Amino acid sequence: MERALEMLRELRSVSFATVLEGKPQSRIVDIMFVREDGLYFMTCKSKPFYRQLRESPYVAITGMTQDFVQIRLTGEVEVVSSELIYQIYAENPDFDQLFPQDDDHEFMEVFRVFRGKGEIFDLSGKAVKMKRCRFAFGGETVRKAGCKIQETCIGCGRCQSVCPFQAIQAGAPYWIDSEFCDECGRCMVACPVDAIILPTGL
Repeated sequence: MERALEMLRELRSVSFATVLEGKPQSRIVDIMFVREDGLYFMTCKSKPFYRQLRESPYVAITGMTQDFVQIRLTGEVEVVSSELIYQIYAENPDFDQLFPQDDDHEFMEVFRVFRGKGEIFDLSGKAVKMKRCRFAFGGETVRKAGCKIQETCIGCGRCQSVCPFQAIQAGAPYWIDSEFCDECGRCMVACPVDAIILPTGL
């Protein structure tokens, strides 16, 4: 969790998605700082983004490093003390160019993602072709990643032969290492006895 949030902070400008009248909305938002209790950002009270957060306090955040490591997070947000604006300026000195520090900041609101879950999805290829790691904080929980092979497996090995990520190991039944499963479903399609089920997301 700590590494995932720090990676988002290092990227700083990442995609934030909300919902408006049942339709997805997204924009690039700067992450101002990260603490043990969550991730902090801010926006103007006049923006549609602000109104969407107040109506439905949930966000989906996504960023990707230059070497193709994706971090995704879904979480619940809350308004926090406006006094944090001074800490934001201290940790983000270039922000003063957008909104000078001596201005009246009543039009700004600081938010914190205080509960969430997500995943680091590493496609850098540095160690392996693909690796994923899930995390949660603030009392949230995550489901195990990857497809799952059920007890009805007959051990034919077709799933293993078609897996492009070498995530499937022989056994009785065969089994899938969730850290290396892309959830592409090729194994499920290849299985002659429908013994493989797809995951249900985070």
